Amino acid sequence: MTKPKRMTKRALQAEATRQHIFETTIRLMNANGFNNMTIQDIIEQAGVSVGTFYHYFNSKEDVFFKLYSKADEYFETVVLPQLRELDRGAHEQIIEFFRHYAAFNERNGLEYVSLLYSTKNKFFIEKKRFMITLLFDIVTTGQKNKEITRDETPDAITDYLFILSRGVIFDWCIHEGSYSLVDTMLTHIHFAMRIFRI
Repeated sequence: MTKPKRMTKRALQAEATRQHIFETTIRLMNANGFNNMTIQDIIEQAGVSVGTFYHYFNSKEDVFFKLYSKADEYFETVVLPQLRELDRGAHEQIIEFFRHYAAFNERNGLEYVSLLYSTKNKFFIEKKRFMITLLFDIVTTGQKNKEITRDETPDAITDYLFILSRGVIFDWCIHEGSYSLVDTMLTHIHFAMRIFRI
């Protein structure tokens, strides 16, 4: 068994700088709002040069979209173990998956989520993301176990469910979070699962 490579001092320092810029950006965004924050504000608060900022990030949007990877970390470290403990069929796992998805977005707050729902955010369609592969695996297993229809491919069902859920979240944003995202998400996912359930 090979040991994982230790990061060099230089690599550790680079990661610390990247993380410092990231945390400074989030702090400024929470204090002033994303649109009222400039790269100049970020570099002044972080105490780094313009060149250093652009070494790690392409834009302030790039910093913000890195936040989206936090959802994948959450699904890998929190949701996946809970789904394994659930030990139920694919239908129930999909419902639980989207309950977590809605709750994660609701916890992050309206301003944060509204900013994520931008055409510039290509993380939504990145097929290798953990969340997408996890749902794909649940659907595939459900088809093998004859719980989910084989009239559609696992890819098509996974895409449909994510498009549906993003629509629900977008609607929640334009209604300024005036209703329970979790309850509304579950209503729509339950309805969708009637189509796919055998």
